[in-house]
Amino acid sequence: MDDQEYERLKMTAYQIIKESKNVDQLKQALAFILPVAHQMDIDETAKVLGFSNNWVSQLRSRFVHGKPLKHAARGGRHHAVMSVEQERQFVVQYRQKNQLHQQHIDAKLLKTALENYLGKNISTSYVYSFIRRNKELLQQASLSAV
Repeated sequence: MDDQEYERLKMTAYQIIKESKNVDQLKQALAFILPVAHQMDIDETAKVLGFSNNWVSQLRSRFVHGKPLKHAARGGRHHAVMSVEQERQFVVQYRQKNQLHQQHIDAKLLKTALENYLGKNISTSYVYSFIRRNKELLQQASLSAV
């Protein structure tokens, strides 16, 4: 890498740090700029960013070659049993059918209702994740029923 290319990358990194709303781009730019402009070695950079040395090296390499992180565009619920809207609709129906007179939701009853709604078996861990995701809606139901 020649001096001109180095300066261009440096300016690009500062611009990304200043303007980026994407955390992955920001991490990539910091992995490049911290060792370059602030004389930090890879170990120090890894500590500051909370990554391993290998990950910092990978971030720097991808930045230099203009490659975004592979997972940068990925997000959301890719293996969801139900969409967010379906979950909300289920909670509304569940609240109407079941008078919730307590502050705590019975996970067994909820699991049975979810399995009936979906027409397939689901894991208990899914039920607890469902409760965490929809806690406010479920709590509104139990508080309004009291």
